Amino acid sequence: MAFLGTLNGREASVLVLENALGMKMEILSYGAILRSWLVPNSSGGRDNIVVGFNSLEEYDRQGGPYLGAFVGRVANRISGAKFALGGTTYSLDVNDGPRNNTLHGGWRGFNNKFYTFRFPSSQSVELSAESVDGEGGFPGNVQIRVRYTLTDAGEWVCEYFVTADQKTPVDCTQHTYFNLSGGNLRENANADWELQIFADRYLPFREGIVPSGEIVPVAGTPFDFRQPKAVGRDHDAKEPQFDFSGGYSHYYVLNRKGSQDVTPAAVVRDPQTGRTLEMATNQPGFVLFACTSCNGTVNTSQGKLVRRGAICLEAQNYPNAINEPSFPSPIIKAGETYYQKTVYRVRF
Repeated sequence: MAFLGTLNGREASVLVLENALGMKMEILSYGAILRSWLVPNSSGGRDNIVVGFNSLEEYDRQGGPYLGAFVGRVANRISGAKFALGGTTYSLDVNDGPRNNTLHGGWRGFNNKFYTFRFPSSQSVELSAESVDGEGGFPGNVQIRVRYTLTDAGEWVCEYFVTADQKTPVDCTQHTYFNLSGGNLRENANADWELQIFADRYLPFREGIVPSGEIVPVAGTPFDFRQPKAVGRDHDAKEPQFDFSGGYSHYYVLNRKGSQDVTPAAVVRDPQTGRTLEMATNQPGFVLFACTSCNGTVNTSQGKLVRRGAICLEAQNYPNAINEPSFPSPIIKAGETYYQKTVYRVRF
């Protein structure tokens, strides 16, 4: 077993999963992070289709881009870095740059933990950790379990189980940056990728890059991906929503029919390589992040993290749901278990 490095006297193991298609994944025991996903190419070799770092210290750096991270206790933003629950107002870490928000669980979220691990099978790994009461300002002790499986059908199955000892908000996501082209990152690479999203509605922003509370149709807007279209076709549209985020960083409400089973969410295809990424989830929606705020200042194992060089599909509950009564509640009670299942499938 390989090791990526040591932090505070603890080693981060590199855990490997492989399948019959020739795919290979590297997962870290630090942060339950997906570091690499090697996929066969047309030349008989393999390309890495996710963006990672070369060192453990880069993954541990505060305020980073969350490359390949398992995110929690609450993904996305909590407005004002606070929420009320059971008559108590909880103040959280403020870690969203110039904005007064909590982002992705605070300064030390689920992505900054060492996990114990075991292999239930040769193609599956299970990682476990704990988040203590008061961590990041959140109430309750929670037990975290992550199960990753790489199937022979080319699926990366992500399952998250979180159990609390008192009421607390929980909303996890996977923050992998997909580079379907493989190789070094290129600015505007995702502009030519074809994207289809199975959603008729999305959540518009207000100041602070948090949802306004409205749920609006995508029809007639640059957010309409109901039919496959190039990600970059409307990159530079005069869309007021882009003034908040610089482009696509919004939450799509999936066309679910009341079922909590895993249902299709999105399909991305790179016409140049022919690779297709499909995502399905049991969550009510996901965030499409098209690397609009990436500016080339972060060095990765695939070169600089440049603007629009990759794409994230982050399955989760509605952002800031803890502060929006009309949104699905993220609260779990003592003894309850939060469960998410999201499946990414690569075809080549």
